[in-house]
Amino acid sequence: MSIFRLSGFAGFAALVCLSAVAGAEPTQIGESTRRPLIARPPADASLIQPAGCGKAAAAILAELNRTDGDTHQPLGPGGLADTDLLHNDVELDLSVSGNDLTIVGSNTMTVRSLVDGLTTFDIRLRSNFTITGATVDGSPVTVQNIDTVTRRVLLGTTFNTGDQFDVRIDFNGVAVSRGFGSIEVDYAGGQPVIASLSEPYYAYTWWPCKDGTWGDPGDNADKATLDMALIAPSNMRSVSNGVLVGVDPLPGGRSRYRWHSDYPISTYLVMLGSHPYNTWTETFTYDDGQTVHNMPVEFNIYPSDDTPSNRAAWGEVVTMLGVLSDLYGLYPFIDEKYGIYEFPFNGGMEHQTNTGQGTFLEYVTAHELGHQWFGDMITCRTWSDIWLNEGFATYTEALWEEFKPGSTGHPALVNAMNDRRPDPFTAANQSVYVYQTDDVGRMFAYDTTYLKAAWVVHMLRGIMGDAAFFQFLADYRAQFAYSAATTADFEQVAESSSGLDLTAFFDQWIYQDGQLIYAFGWENANIDGQDYVRLRLRQIQSGSMPTFV
Repeated sequence: MSIFRLSGFAGFAALVCLSAVAGAEPTQIGESTRRPLIARPPADASLIQPAGCGKAAAAILAELNRTDGDTHQPLGPGGLADTDLLHNDVELDLSVSGNDLTIVGSNTMTVRSLVDGLTTFDIRLRSNFTITGATVDGSPVTVQNIDTVTRRVLLGTTFNTGDQFDVRIDFNGVAVSRGFGSIEVDYAGGQPVIASLSEPYYAYTWWPCKDGTWGDPGDNADKATLDMALIAPSNMRSVSNGVLVGVDPLPGGRSRYRWHSDYPISTYLVMLGSHPYNTWTETFTYDDGQTVHNMPVEFNIYPSDDTPSNRAAWGEVVTMLGVLSDLYGLYPFIDEKYGIYEFPFNGGMEHQTNTGQGTFLEYVTAHELGHQWFGDMITCRTWSDIWLNEGFATYTEALWEEFKPGSTGHPALVNAMNDRRPDPFTAANQSVYVYQTDDVGRMFAYDTTYLKAAWVVHMLRGIMGDAAFFQFLADYRAQFAYSAATTADFEQVAESSSGLDLTAFFDQWIYQDGQLIYAFGWENANIDGQDYVRLRLRQIQSGSMPTFV
């Protein structure tokens, strides 16, 4: 996801304008003490404007308007660890009245038991929905209500390790949105827009699913393939993950769009969008040395926003796909598609194969595309590891500036990273690793989860050198592709790939809070007719990692 800026606050740290502070200790000739100006989020939500993926801004709004009210109990036996979800087969019939969305639907979950003696299976579905039917392998079963978001399916029989079974849940009700806008009805050009954004915990607000408990670190490694059928009025185009299998005309002027993905997806990355979109498709062609790949890139835009400039802005993603495939390996969902669809969230969300964007900004497009490798193909295993998603996506913004056609190269990278310096007040008091997963605002703190995390990635590149760094990323992808990784996994691959002991680096920069304090100065010198620059650097830090110039 992408982030926010503030209007009316010159030098806000999310933009990080670095400046010498009045009253700082005297420095030598030409010396500058690098101390970003400090600002805090405003009490007035109207000052928040989107930048990046927008989740940090939305997290602040959630803190200003906290009315959640949902209760969450720990999952019991049959929760995350006891089962392996293999496939979701979802059908949702969507009806809009004003800003209310009624959903009538079902999900058939194909599940494998990982333990002996399994008799229950916990799912997530908010209590505003009524379960109208439940079966296991076709036989009716009982479902218990555990709290406002958790239902316990009594399986009616005992399953042992390796046994596979199908759980079908039929349900209906009026959706209630949570989080960043987990399931919303908005309007564009007088026509309804239906859109989801489940990250991190809120898929339960629109479909019955296997997912972790709100506030827990969770486990995003249990990915499943997907069939998604969306029924809406025939003037609406309904989009989801993967490829379009077919469109079925239905009675009453309605249509069913059927989507399928063979790539396993984490629960929070499943999506829907429906609107009378204008649609166009371009082709991404890439030669990986063995195969020439041709993949559709699909765009769904509000007719009210369909202008040549907006089409050109989004269309730049086709070039980005080539640049990032050179850096990160072939686009990971090459056999299906990449898409961008417009949705009401004022930023972006990296739904697998189909990114939602409420903006046409270039760096947001680069950020969300970067997530397809880091976030979707390799997902943060727990929400404590969210920096692995957002730090890499933010660094992708800078890599795009460095490697895009016509770039100045390294100077563009330097400028991009200088534009992404974190606020020292936040950086000094928050670690990149998230210990407070029950605080969504902390999870998506822009200065640490995005900016400081991007600098961690950049410093790893500096320590390793370019060749070793990009080889490490290749090794990381090879080991965890289409799965999920923890920070410890990431560190292990970094060390084994580079041959470096990075314990001190990870302890200092990721697991602990604090910030680098440094000052530098320079002067021109002419020695024996040769011009030189004399550089002075003062840096305060713990440990024995190298000095960065």
